[in-house]
Amino acid sequence: MDRMFYLEWGFWMVTAIILSGVRQEHAVWIWRLFTVLVGVDLVVSCFLGREWWNFGMILLMLLYSFGYLPFRSRQSVCPHCGHRLFYKPLIGNRCPDCRASFMADSQMERLGHCK
Repeated sequence: MDRMFYLEWGFWMVTAIILSGVRQEHAVWIWRLFTVLVGVDLVVSCFLGREWWNFGMILLMLLYSFGYLPFRSRQSVCPHCGHRLFYKPLIGNRCPDCRASFMADSQMERLGHCK
């Protein structure tokens, strides 16, 4: 295994750990960025003809992004009504049930400035 494999693996793991511990609006942006970067990494790895373990790592991260986060994480739950949003945070900023923005700053929300 080359050094790039270990650097990528470390980057993906640190990103996944950070994703589990930040506020809702930041976690959604990190989830979006994470998904785009994994997709770009898959395309680049296909063009470079990297080893099979690199593809295995990328597929694990895609599974995490599209299999775990939409169904089990708190990033895919509306903080206002508690409705599970599944893949909606990847493409939108509002809950389809209560129409509230799940990207609103929690401080503004507490003060009553966001609806």
